[in-house]
Amino acid sequence: MLSQRRPSYFLGKGFDALQNLTDSYLRVMAEQGVISPALRDATLKVSTTRSLKADTSPAPTFDSEKKTQTVLRTRLAKMLDIKSNYELDRIDLTAKTSLDFKTQQAVTEALHQLDQAGNAQSAGLYGKKMLTGNVDLSPITYSLMLFERSKVGNLLRIQADNYDQALDINEGIRIDLGSTAKLRTMVHYLELITDVYKRYKNQSAQQLSQINIHPRDYLSAWVIEQLNANPKINLEDLLNLALDRKYSASPGEAFFTGGGVHTFNNFSKGDNGKIMPVRQALRDSVNLVFIRMMRDLAYHHLYRPEGIARWLESPDDPKRKEYLQQFADKEGQVYLRRFYARYKDKSPQEAMEMLSQRVLAKPSRQTMLYRSVYPNRPVEQLNDYLTDHLSKAALAGEDVQSLYDKYSIEKFDLQDQGYITKIHPLELWLVRYLNTHNNATLEQALTASAEPRQNVYRWLFSSHRKQAQQRRIMTLLEQEAFKEIHHAWKRVGYPFDALTPSYATAIGASGDRPAALAELMGIILNDGIKLPVVRFESLHFAEGTPYETLMDKAPARGRRMFAAEIAKVARGALVGVVEGGTASRVRGAFRDANGQTLTMGGKTGTGDHRKEVWGAGGRLIESKFISRAAVFTFFIGERFFGVMTAYVEGANAGNYHFTSSLPVQILRSLEPTLAPLIKATPNDEVVVLPNSIAVKQVKML
Repeated sequence: MLSQRRPSYFLGKGFDALQNLTDSYLRVMAEQGVISPALRDATLKVSTTRSLKADTSPAPTFDSEKKTQTVLRTRLAKMLDIKSNYELDRIDLTAKTSLDFKTQQAVTEALHQLDQAGNAQSAGLYGKKMLTGNVDLSPITYSLMLFERSKVGNLLRIQADNYDQALDINEGIRIDLGSTAKLRTMVHYLELITDVYKRYKNQSAQQLSQINIHPRDYLSAWVIEQLNANPKINLEDLLNLALDRKYSASPGEAFFTGGGVHTFNNFSKGDNGKIMPVRQALRDSVNLVFIRMMRDLAYHHLYRPEGIARWLESPDDPKRKEYLQQFADKEGQVYLRRFYARYKDKSPQEAMEMLSQRVLAKPSRQTMLYRSVYPNRPVEQLNDYLTDHLSKAALAGEDVQSLYDKYSIEKFDLQDQGYITKIHPLELWLVRYLNTHNNATLEQALTASAEPRQNVYRWLFSSHRKQAQQRRIMTLLEQEAFKEIHHAWKRVGYPFDALTPSYATAIGASGDRPAALAELMGIILNDGIKLPVVRFESLHFAEGTPYETLMDKAPARGRRMFAAEIAKVARGALVGVVEGGTASRVRGAFRDANGQTLTMGGKTGTGDHRKEVWGAGGRLIESKFISRAAVFTFFIGERFFGVMTAYVEGANAGNYHFTSSLPVQILRSLEPTLAPLIKATPNDEVVVLPNSIAVKQVKML
């Protein structure tokens, strides 16, 4: 009881102090007559020991109803701008949710049962690209979010999972997904085609021929080619032709992206070497097609008529020097952060010894190292250093005074010092700086190194280094292009503040969230218009009082994110994924109230998240699994859309080899459970959460 005041101290290194404090309280309680002297004396004889055993009690669990309530209460508080649950509990309010309670409970129960082998077998979850009989099913988390379009917005009907903790994996974590990024890439591709079309559609053939198109602006060139061939073509037909545009799926090309040269592979080797249209690549999830498409997108942002790289055509443009200075500053910071992490906890002697071990045992190089780090120390100390680090044979015939004078830093700048010692110049600078600024922070080191960072890269500014300059400038320009791409992705729901500036973003390098993918699917289903997510259909304040107020959700107008033609063409491509692609196992699974098969479309995605440690020469030292995830984001008919997720984390994630076929099959197995909701007409009364989960004055209906 006493330890609650300072638990981390009293139950840790202060455990003896806790015993003394307890004894003093026993004596005071006896003096005040709270306990008898006999009880005091008996208790004082007892020596309390601390248990060193780990707590083996099971982790607290959350039943699905309470978890749903917790999520809804958090959303309600945020919507009402209420800071705490305490404040929320003081409000006389009944909130009617959009959740279909019966289906919500049924889906939750079905997902919980999938950790039993028999139930997983009945659901069809064993097989190629899914589960195998030798894996533990209990760590796998399954989750379903299902929305229904309505006049008031996108109603959240189902938000269910089998994870017995408070975390919601749909909105609370970042997961690496491959092929769902292809959907975002395709949508932006269609957006750019649309932009070029709208700019040039009313121009004559003569006007089109006079447009200055950069050789790398392939998208503008293709649209103009189509307009020349068919001046009256409409946007929908053009976008369908854009999805029929062909790319190579060959992995045999190296791509300069993300600051280096990279190669990529297809999931299926059978796709290698093929040339295929975009819609087929989306259907079969072919990586190299989307790598090349992402290159086209980046090039368009760089080289369109007002593109951010058009100035490169002028060799004397002052922006060239500005970009080179910017690159030197950025790359120099990258190196300094790495070196600071290496030396921040080392004494000056330890840091110097670490450098000494990496420099060739040669008088000239060791002298340059010593003079770089200790430029003001006398020649006698250099002599002692060389005697300790070089053999007598190596020093034979050497004049230490001559070495001292020759390798003064007044004669060799920082770049030359690095060349002689074969140590990065900024590493030498940092060790020297920390030698005179023992407790300097990283921020202080970065500030102090502004000029040295520029000096180290002076070679880059030489007129003879055009190719090196071009690569470094292109690295920075590519980053700016990806800021433009990120802005487009963000507008349609991408949840993070930046993209990895690499073509690999097209195949999932930047991560995603299931809920964000569902948001994009909702925009596509709603003809390019983003509707608000509705979790509460009505709020009823102070019922039965003079202040009673009933607020029903008003019809939502929504915001247009992209043209309706983009949405329509994208839906057609997504239908192909279900009809004959990676999600074909769910084809024909859902029907309406009249028994008619509902059109389905969607996009699958699978990804491993690993921590990899690389050594010199590109040698992989360690690859540790963090998690594995697979999703299927989908629409069903004209009203429903959502996302199904399978996720497993931890060191054993590498034992699971399921792909997105798993969430696709789970969704199919849930058809009988979802059928009452899917088949209900929009005017049917929605079953709501019962009053039994009300907390104090706040009721969740």
